[in-house]
Amino acid sequence: MTAPTEAEVEAREQAAADRAPDLLYSETETDLRDSVRSLLAARARPEDVLPRADGSNDGGPGADTALWHALAADLGCASLLVPEDDDGAGASFREAATVAEELGRSVAPVPYLGSAIVATSVLLAASPLLAGVTGRYFEDGNEAPSQPDPAPGRSGVAAYAIDEQLAGRLGRETEQQLELSR
Repeated sequence: MTAPTEAEVEAREQAAADRAPDLLYSETETDLRDSVRSLLAARARPEDVLPRADGSNDGGPGADTALWHALAADLGCASLLVPEDDDGAGASFREAATVAEELGRSVAPVPYLGSAIVATSVLLAASPLLAGVTGRYFEDGNEAPSQPDPAPGRSGVAAYAIDEQLAGRLGRETEQQLELSR
């Protein structure tokens, strides 16, 4: 067995470098990180967050709704993963992870992971399957005649429920998609 030539070694090293993920922040990610970090430095300081965690503040334990509104509506973090065609940012999971990293760094009491990442991903994945499905819509706790159209910059809570028949259809469709991806 002969030793590889210098050209072969360089080719292997270049091939390995081409496969390696880029783990450095892009300019967009750096700008997003800096914006979130700046907001959190002002609104999620340890002396603000720690009393909320144990309920010793005036508002009791739980999410900081004012901070969540600032992140979701003012900075647009809640719509990072929503496609631009649907009035979202059209960002990738890298940008979403950048925000999550900063929120974890400051231990910010906001529902980012469940709302902006998990729920958004599930709804986007299910949206083709839900086309034409009708339901009952509620706004501010009252039944609305049609799906509420939130005003720009408004944030809130959305809840979705599906019946057993639709759940089965979603499950079958998901299994088929998983089979196709293998």
